[in-house]
Amino acid sequence: MDQLPFQVLFLIVCIIAGVYINRNNFSGAAQKVLGYYLPRPVIITCLSIFIGLVFWITINILLLRFK
Repeated sequence: MDQLPFQVLFLIVCIIAGVYINRNNFSGAAQKVLGYYLPRPVIITCLSIFIGLVFWITINILLLRFK
């Protein structure tokens, strides 16, 4: 249980990395997603969170595998 705060912090850093990767895509008009119009910042925020989770899972697998 000692690693839980560090994992949460690392997850936040990975999500911020996803936001940094998509930093130029946060403006624009609404786009149609699955038949609904969503603002572009909502779409890019969801993509950033997904990318952050993928980074977090991938790096954790690599770190735990070679530990």
